[in-house]
Amino acid sequence: RPGCARPGPRPGLPVPALHVDGAWSSVHERREARMSTGGVAPSAAAPGCGGAGMTGACGSSASGAMRASSESAALLPKAHTGDWTHGAQGSGDLSGVGRRHGFRERLMLTGLAVALGLCSVLGMAVFWGRPAAINGGKLRSSRPVQLAQLPEVPGDMAQVEQLFSEASRDEVAGAATNITLLTRRPRSDRRTFQFAVLKNGLEVLNIQDKETFRFAAAVAVKAGSYNDPVKLPGLAHFCEHMVFLGTKKYPRSGGFDDFMTAHGGSDNAYTASEVTVYYGGLAEGAMKEMMGRLSDFFRHPLFRHRYVKKEVHAINSEHLKNIENPERRILETLDAIADPRSPVSRFKTGNIETLYDGPKRKGVDPVAALKTYFGSHYCPSRMRLVTTGSASVDEQLELAEQTFGHIPEGSKACRAPPRTFESPPPYPKKRMGKWVAIEGSEPTASMWVHWQLHDLTKEYRSQPLEYVNHVLSYDGVDSLVRTLQDSFGLVTSVDVFADMSSAGTSLYLVTRLTDTGRERADVVLDVIYAYLASLVHAGVNEELYSSLADLKKLQWDWMAPSGPQDTSADFAERMTRLPPEDLLTGDFLIDRKSVDMVVYVLSKLTPENMNVAIVDRDAERHGLFRGGTVQHLRHWAVNFTVEPLKDILLGAPERWSKWLGDPNVTNCKVGLRRALRQAHVAPTSTTFPKPPGPIVGIPKELSLKHMHAKKAKSTDSIEMRLFGPKPTKIKVAEPKAPAEAKGATVWWRSGWVTQSPKVAIQAIFRPLRKPSEPHLSALDNFRLRVYGALLSEEVYPRMVDMTLAGADYSLGVDQHSGLSFIFSGFEPLLPHLATTLLAAFNRFNNNLRITQKSRFDRIIEEYKKDLSSYTDMPMSYALADRSLLLQPGTHAREETLAIIDNVTLMSAAMSAGELVLSRPLQLTALAMGNLDAEQAAEIVDTVSTGIQLPKWLHYDSDVEGEIEYVTKVVNPKNPVEVRATNPRENDPNDATIISILNGVMTVESQVTLGILGRILQNVIWNELRTKRQLGYVVEGGYGVTSNVDYLVAIVQGVALDADGMEAAIEGVFANQMPAKLRNMTEAEFQSFKDALVQSLIEPPKSASSEQGHYWFPIKSGGRCFDYNEQVLRYLNSSLVSRKSIAAAWDQAVNPVNASRKQITVKYYSDRRKVPPRPSNDEFKKLLQHDNVPDSTQSRLVHERSSADVFDHRPASTDRARLEKSGGYFPTTMNCELQPDTVRLMEQATKGKADLAEQPTVAPAPASTTSKTTSAAPSTKPAASSTTEPPQTSAPQTTAPTASPNATSAPPASQPSTSLRAPPWEETRAEPALPEEPPVPRSRRFA
Repeated sequence: RPGCARPGPRPGLPVPALHVDGAWSSVHERREARMSTGGVAPSAAAPGCGGAGMTGACGSSASGAMRASSESAALLPKAHTGDWTHGAQGSGDLSGVGRRHGFRERLMLTGLAVALGLCSVLGMAVFWGRPAAINGGKLRSSRPVQLAQLPEVPGDMAQVEQLFSEASRDEVAGAATNITLLTRRPRSDRRTFQFAVLKNGLEVLNIQDKETFRFAAAVAVKAGSYNDPVKLPGLAHFCEHMVFLGTKKYPRSGGFDDFMTAHGGSDNAYTASEVTVYYGGLAEGAMKEMMGRLSDFFRHPLFRHRYVKKEVHAINSEHLKNIENPERRILETLDAIADPRSPVSRFKTGNIETLYDGPKRKGVDPVAALKTYFGSHYCPSRMRLVTTGSASVDEQLELAEQTFGHIPEGSKACRAPPRTFESPPPYPKKRMGKWVAIEGSEPTASMWVHWQLHDLTKEYRSQPLEYVNHVLSYDGVDSLVRTLQDSFGLVTSVDVFADMSSAGTSLYLVTRLTDTGRERADVVLDVIYAYLASLVHAGVNEELYSSLADLKKLQWDWMAPSGPQDTSADFAERMTRLPPEDLLTGDFLIDRKSVDMVVYVLSKLTPENMNVAIVDRDAERHGLFRGGTVQHLRHWAVNFTVEPLKDILLGAPERWSKWLGDPNVTNCKVGLRRALRQAHVAPTSTTFPKPPGPIVGIPKELSLKHMHAKKAKSTDSIEMRLFGPKPTKIKVAEPKAPAEAKGATVWWRSGWVTQSPKVAIQAIFRPLRKPSEPHLSALDNFRLRVYGALLSEEVYPRMVDMTLAGADYSLGVDQHSGLSFIFSGFEPLLPHLATTLLAAFNRFNNNLRITQKSRFDRIIEEYKKDLSSYTDMPMSYALADRSLLLQPGTHAREETLAIIDNVTLMSAAMSAGELVLSRPLQLTALAMGNLDAEQAAEIVDTVSTGIQLPKWLHYDSDVEGEIEYVTKVVNPKNPVEVRATNPRENDPNDATIISILNGVMTVESQVTLGILGRILQNVIWNELRTKRQLGYVVEGGYGVTSNVDYLVAIVQGVALDADGMEAAIEGVFANQMPAKLRNMTEAEFQSFKDALVQSLIEPPKSASSEQGHYWFPIKSGGRCFDYNEQVLRYLNSSLVSRKSIAAAWDQAVNPVNASRKQITVKYYSDRRKVPPRPSNDEFKKLLQHDNVPDSTQSRLVHERSSADVFDHRPASTDRARLEKSGGYFPTTMNCELQPDTVRLMEQATKGKADLAEQPTVAPAPASTTSKTTSAAPSTKPAASSTTEPPQTSAPQTTAPTASPNATSAPPASQPSTSLRAPPWEETRAEPALPEEPPVPRSRRFA
């Protein structure tokens, strides 16, 4: 359920995101114990983003203070993000249910991080396998946490102190018992797992991962929001925040965060319904102190009064952000119907009223309550500790004993078994059978069906919900999903998920409704219950159940292990609910099929045990509130009514019950047809949905002959030692039109460095274009988008069975990338997958009338609603506006809405042929994994020779041009300022984003600005968020768009208007940041360098990260394979010093006699409207308020006087103005160090010059760099897990990117960091690095 956490430091890995017409789908909290269809969540899915079954359903939060684990970035191939915009794709992932995270988690995660730019600013990364966290500074579940009811605060403070201080007495020795090696593990997992119990009762899991340079630890406490005192909602969340603000041994507030940051680490926490998890990771060398500091959290936190108000304000900001989450609002409303005696019904997050103002009025001391709560729940018997690192499990256990073994056993109340919450039942019979009308916040109406079951957490070995999830969410031909969507036109998506806790299991089926569906929700339920009746009467399909078990075993055997931090946090949570012997299997495998349990679940899906919620933004106008008393959910600002279901849908519940009880399915079908006639609804094809059969084609025996890549030698480059040998070119058959353009290249490599029997093949067919060729119009761009949506819905139902068996695919159509195909999975499946996909693609293009008009109309209506609504945070739209001004070929939402009615079914169906297939395409492909060269060539040949030109198409083979390797970026002549109204209606927030463009990236700027971005991130957060509380969203960092890099600062909040925010940011630029750079110690600076080094040399954790690493240079024309080597070479040189970094900051942000290339986007709340632009004198007063020096004020006033100002949200016509005046940045890629840099490095090495006296090296124009390539992309995230870099990647705080930068040399005597060999090598002749891959500070969030 929604997680709670407090704001804190943030990690720094960039994350790819899915861009949908200038807006970024946002991701919020996570839900625990959920099920998923494997598809995109209803609220996050945009038309054309692929049907159900998309891979990579993960992401990070949109919140400014949210973060996900930095090490998971490698789990999402970039190619999938780009291709979803105009393509079809599929996935056979079935892991959602078993891992206790599914729809609710994906509901918040599938949107992938607000904006690509923001993702990097936040330094977020994809976050998998974590239970939902609630509201707070750390990752929380998507639903607010409710903790077991605590004892009320004792009236006598002496009692409080006695309970709280028991930790100071009776310390126990830390000798461990029950030491057990856990040997049942996936075939791909080379780690060692050891379970033990310390003498004080603390259960410990130690994990040795020889292939990491990091150490991580996590502690789970078996208490959460359900344990909140009735009079103090949110106390568990509050406790999670407060433990970070000082302990008896380490009293400094923020000391833990600063320590983690200083050692290239990050930390976070989340609070769920019955568990709170704390976790962090950093350099191995600092693990002992980290463990000591972390253990003191649970020995004696100080809980000081002076921090109470500040942290409550942080929690309140989180809650205000959560209120904007549409799914969260719905789930909280459904929870509110529960028995008020159950914690399920209560407010879980906490806010300023429940944690500060209310208690203050009542004379309740929050600190006393915290101490009582802590003493009642935080003790070793209720804690679980996990450590992960390269040290042996015995060494890790010894460290755990030394640090955690002396924590006192705790009070008698704490040592007792934790309370469970099955009684009183949250949903007794009288609270079911309800019709709930909810005033929603999205333009598309939805229907949420909720069935209540008993607690199924103990049924993890049989996983009955896995079976039920599959039969309800399966979306093959004639399935329930396709029948409701295509035949009846009632819904646009169907999703299934569950929440499990000791209070019970809530099973949800969620449909997004068309306008017809909104008016005929009763018909949607008719079809669902007719289908349920067929399932009940047919009985459990044991062959299907067995095939699900086989598939999950295969997936489990070969899943990629996560990094140390994710691993520790995930296992800590698992330990609170699984026995040691099942820790590695319980969330994944169906070890013991139980037909009886499946029958039980199906038997509970009755009208009497169901609540139905209709969610409509215009609920009152559409008459949904008629007849019921409108209630108001105070903390969530939701209006709703609750009425008996039988009073709204007259006769329907009785009809459904009759169908369920009648064993004659024919009678059910007759009843459904009768109901449809009475409702005047006529299906266009299938009337009665068909259940899925067993999954066929699951590989039983896999050849592992080509699974392992050739082992690198100690003399090979660091890149080869980390990622294996470079792929080589192979010969393939001569491509046919349209893939006939000269210069085709196909690369192949056998095997992986990681453990996987899978294959990954990526092929793109890019069009030849002339530099002067115009970009597509808004109309043509939108035609392609609709084409992608139509193609996806046509192709996926016919591919779903193959994808379920263990193969994934993606098919994209785009103006720049042309055609792109991705195939991944087990090799035996791929040839047939490729052949089938090509056949479906060709059939779709040749038959222009294959799509039903009703499907086209539904998709167009979805687009209209999505483009006219703004449900994300304002900063995401501000970032989209900035991108629109910089990226040619993009269009504003309003421009698309203006032409949307001009798109016809025929024009959309012909768009790919007319705009992409009508000219020669050049093939570039990469095949890697468990296959030989002949097999690779065969699959690529299938694609390159199998694309057919539609018979109706005019193909022009004489088109000339070149491949566009680098997307152009507008080079503004003057500063740019956008002043616009916040597009979110009634949103009180203002927002300001300042982006300072540096220029075309170089290796030097990747390092220099990358370090500056990390430092800026912390400085701006501490000043504007922590100290001045300007808003919940405060960010700073380094980013890249195409081949141009920049520094960025973001503030969103209600404390100041956008002009005041701009002045506050400039104050940080002029004061706090320079002061930080001046006062930074050599050790602190070295830690930033070490962090960047180790981010580049951390071994890959998955096959996708290996393929992504090599895909970038191959896609770039076979160049820049040694790019990371160049970055490491410069980073480890003495040229990167405190002096050079400070000089680079001044040159980029505070130039003496120059203006910055700056784009400022300012949003003003629609409650304020856009005020007149401040005069120069007024602007100076704002700057003076923020103590900006006079000289800087003069420069800033001069800059704004020459700015191009837009008093509206920009459109492509505004970008044309900037293009005309300033043109574009050079489309070059700097693959190597500049000649001046190389010369200075050689001088330092030979000792021929006193580098301390060398002048700063000015940024060299791209045209003068040592080695530039005019047709190659400019940036490559170091150990990228993605296969297709997005067009924009915003502020990153991890491995930097490249561009011109200022460098000056430090004293020659300064030691440089040398490279460390990969951990699996037998010899380590090279000096060792500080042992820590970089992860910047994490922000704790809700």
